[in-house]
Amino acid sequence: MANGFAQSQIGSQIGLSGEGQSYDLGGNLKQTAIRSGLEGVKAAASASDIYALNHLELEYSLSGDGIDEYSVLTVQPLWDSADLRHNIFAQASYANKQVEDIGADTSQRRDTVNAGLAYRYITPDEQHMFGANAFFDHQWPYHHNRMSLGLDYKTSLYGASFNKYVGLSDWRGRDDGYEEKALGGEDLEVSGRLPQAPELEVFAKGYHWSQEKTPVINPDGDDIWGYQFAAEYTPVNAFTIRSQATRDNEMDDMEGQITMRLNYRFGQGWDDLWKRPTYNLDSVVDRRFEKVRRNNEIRVQVRQDPDVTARVTFAQGANVSVGQSLAFGTTITTGGAGGDGATVVFGNGARLDVGQSTQVRIEKDQIVLITGIIQFTSGSGGITVIAVPGGTIDLIGTDVDVRVSGGTTTLRVRDGAADFTDDTGTTRVNTEELAEAQDGDGLAPQIRAEGTAIYETHTSEAHTQLDLVGPQPSNPKAAPFADEAVSVTGTLATGNTLTFTVPLTGSVTVTGTPQLRFTLGGLDRLADYASGSGTSTLVFTYTLVGADETLSNIVAEEIEKNGGTLIGTNGAPMVRTVSGGLSGTVPDVNAPTIAGFTAASSGGDPAGIGDIITVTLNANEDLVQSGAPTLTLNIGGTSRTANFSAINAGNAEFTYTVQAGDNDADGITITAINVAANELEDASGNDLDTTFALPYNLSLDVSTILLGLSSCPSGDLSAPANSGCARLFGADPTDIDDVMVYAGDVPGTTTDFFVRRCDLGQDYDPVDDRCENGGGDPNTRDTMQWKNANTESDTTNIGTGTAWTNVNATDGPGNTAMLVADVSGTHTAAETCNALPGGGWYLPAISELDVIYANLNATDDPDHPLPTVNDATDDDNSGTTGPLRDSFDLSGQWYWSSSESSSSHAWIQRFSDGNQSTNAKTDNRNVRCARR
Repeated sequence: MANGFAQSQIGSQIGLSGEGQSYDLGGNLKQTAIRSGLEGVKAAASASDIYALNHLELEYSLSGDGIDEYSVLTVQPLWDSADLRHNIFAQASYANKQVEDIGADTSQRRDTVNAGLAYRYITPDEQHMFGANAFFDHQWPYHHNRMSLGLDYKTSLYGASFNKYVGLSDWRGRDDGYEEKALGGEDLEVSGRLPQAPELEVFAKGYHWSQEKTPVINPDGDDIWGYQFAAEYTPVNAFTIRSQATRDNEMDDMEGQITMRLNYRFGQGWDDLWKRPTYNLDSVVDRRFEKVRRNNEIRVQVRQDPDVTARVTFAQGANVSVGQSLAFGTTITTGGAGGDGATVVFGNGARLDVGQSTQVRIEKDQIVLITGIIQFTSGSGGITVIAVPGGTIDLIGTDVDVRVSGGTTTLRVRDGAADFTDDTGTTRVNTEELAEAQDGDGLAPQIRAEGTAIYETHTSEAHTQLDLVGPQPSNPKAAPFADEAVSVTGTLATGNTLTFTVPLTGSVTVTGTPQLRFTLGGLDRLADYASGSGTSTLVFTYTLVGADETLSNIVAEEIEKNGGTLIGTNGAPMVRTVSGGLSGTVPDVNAPTIAGFTAASSGGDPAGIGDIITVTLNANEDLVQSGAPTLTLNIGGTSRTANFSAINAGNAEFTYTVQAGDNDADGITITAINVAANELEDASGNDLDTTFALPYNLSLDVSTILLGLSSCPSGDLSAPANSGCARLFGADPTDIDDVMVYAGDVPGTTTDFFVRRCDLGQDYDPVDDRCENGGGDPNTRDTMQWKNANTESDTTNIGTGTAWTNVNATDGPGNTAMLVADVSGTHTAAETCNALPGGGWYLPAISELDVIYANLNATDDPDHPLPTVNDATDDDNSGTTGPLRDSFDLSGQWYWSSSESSSSHAWIQRFSDGNQSTNAKTDNRNVRCARR
């Protein structure tokens, strides 16, 4: 039986990479020496009667670099029953193998020994075999220990084995900053042959290795799960070809391997080696001392040594690289491009995230932030201080982010607390608070409220440079935050609901009614919390309203607590800064409406003949005009039409020019809004909704009734131009000073009166034949108050329709004398005229101003002749244009009369159109003095 089981397996492994290999003289000499040693063992076993040597397996694989792996395995029967039903044997092996540490990206040669006992029972019909085994494993150089318990089952064609592995040793330190530990786990393998081709055996194996959660390499605590498929084909006794495919969750892809194993049975002749193998398919007895199928290699887990500094897990645009272990004193520098940064995880679980444009140094007892922005999450012990320019931050079980910009340092506590100290004092900063320290301000660090500029700047940079850049948090102390942009879905249209989905780094429990603040078209809006409590995704909703129409682009900014809470599973409050949004514009589908109307007259209130009344239609949004809309006005019972004029500041303006006979003392009204389709629209093409309560009073009066007679006077009188009565003039005087101009007859008399050639503030220039101010400007004159207070004066108030012969309407000298003597106030206009050189000057009464206006406008009408100056021969006074017309202000400005209308107002007249009105006494108006 011994000869039946003794074999030598000399394997040559064939790689699939196809890469060429160079010749290495030293490596091949080493290979030759080891091969000679193995062959010597084989020869000794062949000549020996020791049963263990005759059950010896020798296996090694070669490459261009020499021997990659070699192993020795022996099976030693210890006892079997006479009927061969019960069998006990020992199995031992030694292997030297290159072991890859996937997590740490390192590899190392390992020596492993295994020793165990196995028991197998064969059924009486010799068709089934059941077995159990126990093994102990030891591996150098880190002295890992492991044991296993196994079960197996075999028939002549099929087999199955199950092994349970238990790691016995704890974490073992290495000299490269890592530790490793023997893993426990299980594997299950089944195999089988076909009776027609027993030389082909196939295997299927599944395996599982239990791993611990470690801060850097395995932060999620993932176990190893994998499977393997293999086939072995032995065409002749001399060699076996094995192909296998293996995959587990620590592999990027399935790994394939083909191995050629040379088989040599001690004492077997050369010819027998090349014969086809034979198999006993009727009994399982020949398989009772086959080796136990198990994983003789100790699978280990690697972690970063908690006592070493840190390992880089993310780097972009930085002076460090992923996988690099950092020594104390290392300075990390990052670039200024978006996405530049680095993440460093410490052996005790602490984590440092570095933003763009940052310099930070890792020391044994502190983090030193020189400039830029970082986030630091404390571990179990280790670093508890962050040094900043001019200060220190003492951490108290903390998750913080710190920003240094120029002479300003800001600290936000995401969770826990921190003592922030500068050269002035110390400030305790609690969860969700932010403090600012400025060099040289003489103040201890100051707490800054949410919404302040420095708060918004800090949190925004922390979100964009830290939260959105680095890998997911590996520290269980880290406060949950949004590590991706908020997703906004929905159609931009009034009445539609938008959904804001916020992805988080961890589950959050929500209480109350938090809201997500965002901007739409730059205006703040709030989306209401909808769902997601207890998960890592929060959902908020917002329904678009009319006020959102025409606004563009949604930008998410922050989640506001609104009296609620958002707490992670670790008790840390959620970091509420968010980003993301949705591009597009909310279309305008609502018709613009009329908000109201306003009216103004170019001549003031009341409007007079020739005045332009502008009626403004005020809408709730900007209007666009195409067409000829109109408004129907009621002016004193007469229907008038105001035509569209212009769009001003988004509102529609309509104008109407006052005609003779238009009089309305109660305010003109709008009686109809005449707007056809497409004539007035908003920018989106929605027609104006003309629904409005009519009639609508515009609170603007119209008056074209001039002060004067209600019927034509008898005799040689001057009457208002619109009274239908002729104005008659007496003979022109023959000798008048150049400062005076003949104006006509005093109303109700045949007495001549005169006016100064120029307004107050001007003098006559005979060279230019015009009135000018002292600077030679013909368009500038003095204006002054009627009185320095809007109070009653001694003259008699006169109202509209007063008889032409009313003394206060016609007697300018009498009015002026009373006003000069009145001590109730200063009557500036009257007193200035009274004080002119030569004496006799006065402020004309209102009817005198009207005679002046009528005369300077009567050109060729024989009933309204134009007076001439110093010309007694022109009997009909027709066809001449003396200086009287040219010297008056015809731009629409008003002139004071000496006639009082009320305690606060006096009568005024303008010479552009002859309109008369009343005005507050304290306003400034033009003055033309007269004399007789």
